[in-house]
Amino acid sequence: MKIVQIGWVKTGSSSLHNALNLLGFYDKCGDEWNGEIALRNLEELSDKNLIPFYVQWPWCQYLMSIKLYEKWDDAYLIYLKRDFEKQHNSRYRDFSGNPWGDENGEWTSQEFLERKNEVIEIWKEEEEIIDRFLSGIPKDRWLEMNICDNGDGWDKLCSFLNVPVPDIPFPHSNKGGSG
Repeated sequence: MKIVQIGWVKTGSSSLHNALNLLGFYDKCGDEWNGEIALRNLEELSDKNLIPFYVQWPWCQYLMSIKLYEKWDDAYLIYLKRDFEKQHNSRYRDFSGNPWGDENGEWTSQEFLERKNEVIEIWKEEEEIIDRFLSGIPKDRWLEMNICDNGDGWDKLCSFLNVPVPDIPFPHSNKGGSG
């Protein structure tokens, strides 16, 4: 089994990351990897005794998540969703450490704020692509969670992963903070 997040950052990915660690799953992937470099480095990450997970950047990019699902017959996807307005606000608060851009280059934080509707439309378009992809795979291979808005946590996650629910609070990371 391999666990892969699909969706965007600022959707509860830090909470999911910490929850999977607490459940004993193994994270040995780095944020410094991106795109094809990340895919090449995956072969070095094989460890037959541990169940790895791939959460946050670059794994959550929908194209990367789809590649990983298609690469492994034992990949399980966790689709993190969040209200787009709240996601944009969270992303804006974290902008200095996590810039945004398009084919014309990086945006300033002010541009990101002023182009909010454009950003949200991009997210909506990508969400439609993800929804279409997920509709074509078995429902037992993916889980939709909304950690930030709906408070999804241990019960939903542990049921999907077929592991016991721990007797500790779900790790809601960055709640109301920088992320």
